[in-house]
Amino acid sequence: MPNEKDNNESIQQELHATRKVGLPRYFEMVGRDLWAFYRAGFLCAVGFCRGPCCCGSA
Repeated sequence: MPNEKDNNESIQQELHATRKVGLPRYFEMVGRDLWAFYRAGFLCAVGFCRGPCCCGSA
């Protein structure tokens, strides 16, 4: 059983060493969890801004 404990500790250390922090972690979470909402908002803004530009303003 000692090998199992050492193996678990090495896995935990490896995960901790490769974990992103700061802005990279923030963008990873946003991309994973909220990308659908940002994409929908972006497409809505593009569609809204395109109307006045193409049709002209009176």
